[in-house]
Amino acid sequence: MTGQSRFKPIVDEIAGTLYIKITEGYTLQHGAEKIYYRLVPDIPNVLNAQRSLLSFQDELAQSDGAVASNLIRLYKAPGGG
Repeated sequence: MTGQSRFKPIVDEIAGTLYIKITEGYTLQHGAEKIYYRLVPDIPNVLNAQRSLLSFQDELAQSDGAVASNLIRLYKAPGGG
């Protein structure tokens, strides 16, 4: 098993977890927006759901960057450049 293939399940699990969080964020936002659009304004819940979604998206972007940086280091480690 190569160095890169050993880390793929870990990377996939982290990405999967973050995508689940983003999906949950979309679900929360959608639910809050449904309440809002039914003329029962619940703006704090809408804003909290949007804040959560943005936080999850930011976390995913940071994780993607960290994964890319770590993969570069991994490829360079055995003298790959």
